[in-house]
Amino acid sequence: MPSAFPAGHTARVAITSTDLTSVLAGCPGADHVAWMLAAWSQGAPPIVPREVGQHTTPWFGDPDVEPWPPELMNVRESPRAVVEVLGWRTSAFGEQVTTYRAVDGRQYDLVSRVDDADGIIVDFRTMRSANGADIGARPIRDLTDSEWDAVRGCFASAFRNADVAYLDRRFSVLSTIGLAWRDDRLLGFSAVGMREADLPFVGHHSFLDCGLTCVDPHVQEGGISNAVGTIAMQHTPYELPNEFSLLNFATPVMLRAAFRFGTAAWPGNGIDEVVAAMATPTRTQRAVGQAIADLSGADSYDADHWVMRAGQSFGESGVEAHDLEPGYEELFRHVDPAKGDTLLAMFWWNDPPPEWWE
Repeated sequence: MPSAFPAGHTARVAITSTDLTSVLAGCPGADHVAWMLAAWSQGAPPIVPREVGQHTTPWFGDPDVEPWPPELMNVRESPRAVVEVLGWRTSAFGEQVTTYRAVDGRQYDLVSRVDDADGIIVDFRTMRSANGADIGARPIRDLTDSEWDAVRGCFASAFRNADVAYLDRRFSVLSTIGLAWRDDRLLGFSAVGMREADLPFVGHHSFLDCGLTCVDPHVQEGGISNAVGTIAMQHTPYELPNEFSLLNFATPVMLRAAFRFGTAAWPGNGIDEVVAAMATPTRTQRAVGQAIADLSGADSYDADHWVMRAGQSFGESGVEAHDLEPGYEELFRHVDPAKGDTLLAMFWWNDPPPEWWE
């Protein structure tokens, strides 16, 4: 079996909880956080299932047999295995953020919340480090007036001369927003929500409307779009099956960022696949696209090129694209954000219904 680690990588001695005493000094639940990071370190022994319940609330199954999914039980054997813990802080959302360097050379954040009584970890997640930004999510309806002002300000910075009425209209059908803060500055947001609809030829389906993601142009390439998108999806109530994800792209940069999420059966997971799949829409695809455009309140829909035009304009994009493959230019040739255009994309997580290709 091929090694999961980078070529030329040398195995390291496992980290122990004692090794982390200094770097985690003062961290709430430090003993439990240290145990988790040590258990995930490269070269660590296999996790004993019953130990998980001594440090964190098990996620599912029998705590003595299957307290976590396999990917968490076996982090030590993956490219995300811990090799160095860099420090910790408390976020604006009251969570502990412990940053570590992994075997793959990247930095990750272990974001944890502990029980006030005994310090045990009651909730946690890992994510690519957001470079010191505080990442969190909440229901859109719970946003305060000042948070709303910050969201509108971030939108205006990403799209010059943007029409905030577009933002308000999109948010009216969404449920959850992921937010990235640094001090009192909102760096980016992502708003999503589960929806359902009767669609031509393919019938009734439920899907994740990925809504709108905006990042302040001054913090591009900082991992913010990935972080806010991930946290928004993680905190969205999934009362319905997520059969496909509905996305609207105003710029190629947004599409490139979307390829970091999941593995889609259609139209694919890279620009070449997507361009080929969307080149010649079938009758069903054209009809479904029109129905989605109508559902989204678009003024018109170009079914040949998957382009929705809304009544409100995004304005001029403040995001500059760098090193984009030629396929992006082809796919966005007919998209003009200044006129309210977005590229419609439906990423099916399993094979679409047979009628999709008719």
